[in-house]
Amino acid sequence: MPETDAQVRSRERREEVREQQERLNSIRDANSIFTDGQMEGDNAKGWMETHPGDTFLNIVKLLKNHKSILSELSRYRNESTRKINNINDSLIKIDTRSDLFVDELGDFESEQKDMRGEQKNMKNDIHELQNQYRTLTTKVGSAAAKKGSMKKSKRKSTKRKSKKKKSTKRKRYKKRR
Repeated sequence: MPETDAQVRSRERREEVREQQERLNSIRDANSIFTDGQMEGDNAKGWMETHPGDTFLNIVKLLKNHKSILSELSRYRNESTRKINNINDSLIKIDTRSDLFVDELGDFESEQKDMRGEQKNMKNDIHELQNQYRTLTTKVGSAAAKKGSMKKSKRKSTKRKSKKKKSTKRKRYKKRR
């Protein structure tokens, strides 16, 4: 499949960038006083002849400074690692506690359901007792009403009887005289 114009231009740019990087690397290697990490060979001697000793001392100071900075970074990294581990431990503890909380919440919900059931039963019992009370008060009221009417009728009949008796007594009394 043939390449499009955009793909060709992109490929050419990548090759150009790669070639420039190779030239920069070769120039840097040619100017370096180090060969395989060691100061050896003609580059090192030539560099030391053209540069005064102060430059070398400055380089050593910079290297020491960089070493101290790297040591600080390493210490910060260790502290960060320790803090991250502490955070992870705390998260594990929180996760464990949340699991316990979820379990306790489940127990609580089941207890709450039981209590609601008991509450329904109690309400039903209360309604039943209220109905029984109403029934009893109605019965007692009607019984009292019947008793009251019976007393009234008994009073009326006793009054009539007593009137009759009185009248007969009077008559008898009158007759004896």
